[in-house]
Amino acid sequence: MANRGKQETITINCSENDLIDSMKKLPENINFSSLPKIIGNDRKVVISLNGYNKEEIDKYFQIFTDFCINNNKEYVLKDINEIS
Repeated sequence: MANRGKQETITINCSENDLIDSMKKLPENINFSSLPKIIGNDRKVVISLNGYNKEEIDKYFQIFTDFCINNNKEYVLKDINEIS
């Protein structure tokens, strides 16, 4: 994904299918990636949003954090695939 200004990333303990409704809310001008992972018996999804407008990225990223809070899903605000 090309760097186009603001980027936010979250890893959520859930199936990618759980996030379909949230993904459908994203406008076309936001670069979006979804990378499903299976680690042991756990399904995880790394979601990244990237775009020029910081406020817009924050607004749409909030959809995913709200999903986690409303559905009691564990999450971290980073890509679990990145080496620290």
